Amino acid sequence: MALTAPVLPSRALPPDLRSLSGLSHVRVSVDALPPNLRRMGVTRKSAVARLSNRLRAGDIEIVEDQAMPLVLLRFEEALDVSAPRAIGFSATISLEQSAHVDRIQQRLRVPTFHHTRIALFDQEEAVKMIPVAIELVVDHLLAGVKATTMR
Repeated sequence: MALTAPVLPSRALPPDLRSLSGLSHVRVSVDALPPNLRRMGVTRKSAVARLSNRLRAGDIEIVEDQAMPLVLLRFEEALDVSAPRAIGFSATISLEQSAHVDRIQQRLRVPTFHHTRIALFDQEEAVKMIPVAIELVVDHLLAGVKATTMR
């Protein structure tokens, strides 16, 4: 008879990556979009759909259970009057989940993983690159899940 134990992520990995180990079910949310991205036609509904579809393609199930970790997508933008046709934006994906904070002896919901992509494009091109930015940050999270999870 063989005995087995759960496979835990290597302590050699950074803690933010270890926090992704075994991730299989999440809730999703997209923060309010910055005004210029909205003006360019980017919608939260389309961002949520792209985020959810990419996570599902990576074998992550989307659920409504409030106890599950939350994948949060946030965009920020920057304009510069010296380049009026350009827009800079960042896409940040975060994983918020329950963790124990020893110092205060409390269990809190905190971000345990972040990844940001930053881009600068002509405004017309930027709107086409938002879906690509979503896919890139989700793919980075999924690569972390895969690297830390034995399947």
